[in-house]
Amino acid sequence: MSEYLIAVSVGPVQNFIAAARATHDLWFGSYVLSEVS
Repeated sequence: MSEYLIAVSVGPVQNFIAAARATHDLWFGSYVLSEVS
């Protein structure tokens, strides 16, 4: 049986929050980060 290990590193979350210009930007950034992690 093959075994795989995938590591994903998410950068500083503060950059996503600072880049949000509107509420939907903040929501979408939060959604994407939660799906990735």
